[in-house]
Amino acid sequence: MKGFVNRNSTASLDVSVSSGTDAELFERNREKFLDEARVLARFDREAGIVRIQDFFEENNTAYMVMEFLEGKTLRDHLKETGTIPAQQVISLMWPLMHSLERVHQQNIIHRDISPDNIMVLNDGRVQILDFGAAREVSKNDVRSLSVILKPGYAPEEQYRTRGRQGPWTDVYALCATMYRCISGTVPDESMERMFEDKLQPLSRVSNCPESVSSVIMKGLSLRQEGRYQSVDLLQKDLEKALKEPSFRTGPPAGHSGNRPPAQNRPAPQTVRTAPQIRAGAGSQTSYSVPSGRPVNQQYPKAAVQQPSGQTAAAYPQRTAAQRPAAQNPSAIRSVPVQPAAKPQVQPQKKAPVSKKRKTKRILMAVGIPAAAIATMVALVFAGLAIIESIDTKAE
Repeated sequence: MKGFVNRNSTASLDVSVSSGTDAELFERNREKFLDEARVLARFDREAGIVRIQDFFEENNTAYMVMEFLEGKTLRDHLKETGTIPAQQVISLMWPLMHSLERVHQQNIIHRDISPDNIMVLNDGRVQILDFGAAREVSKNDVRSLSVILKPGYAPEEQYRTRGRQGPWTDVYALCATMYRCISGTVPDESMERMFEDKLQPLSRVSNCPESVSSVIMKGLSLRQEGRYQSVDLLQKDLEKALKEPSFRTGPPAGHSGNRPPAQNRPAPQTVRTAPQIRAGAGSQTSYSVPSGRPVNQQYPKAAVQQPSGQTAAAYPQRTAAQRPAAQNPSAIRSVPVQPAAKPQVQPQKKAPVSKKRKTKRILMAVGIPAAAIATMVALVFAGLAIIESIDTKAE
């Protein structure tokens, strides 16, 4: 762990660790390293898994002694070749799938299958590496796994801390790896596909047979319920696909177990009922019908029953003048529509204005300030009151 620990080999072989948070992180990663060694040690006889010779703790750190492999990673191999034919990919991955099924039987899932973690040996064999993300799961504890993913190879449940993970999680990564080998492109991220699935079937983007393509596309279904629930089931269908070119399984081509985008969904059909057939029906009638029946159908006269029990052939034809008003448009009189009367609005009576208010308005119109107006009005009416009182006394 560069930056967290250091070693001065001239003084001591021990690894010195920084204090605080760095020390805690180093301890956690050392335990994860030892857990990976313990997992690999349980499958040292599997042909598709790299063998571990020994692991131990020393010099304040941990060590793992692994088998020396001569070859290159599948990622580097694909950089040189570009693509690999479908049948060759299946033959190459077959021992790895068998070993992975044995790992799943021990309730362990790898969770990090990709071309980076697959070794192609010089003799043509492949072995899976890096069980650092592997975890032991049980039926009661499939939702408490940490988030570890590799874009393009991780299914949607690995993006969620409470995602339901299991053997189907490795099935998705395994099929994504085969998709990359055959098509030359990495599948779109599963979360992007959840929004809009544009992943094309292998049979459309490569020379992969449709039978093999249908099996791999089922393994790439977005929902875990739509995938193979074990590697063993995947292998059985791949065997059938190689033997029977007409073999198909899982969702149809172009569908990966999720609902298609809205623009790709067929519009709902509108079903209209057939029109009623009146007397004299012998003409061609057109209407929409479901289930692919003929749209235009000729009805014989004798097949049309009249209310009186007679057939159309025996029922006399009536002219427009003989038809009832309900069936004769010319007999229906047009009724003029009277325009609606406008409601009459009664004018509102204005309240009478007092002499004092009238005088005040006249003075304000002249331009005299309001305070002066109020004083003048008060004086005028006071004078008028005095004059009226004098007149009264004189009388």
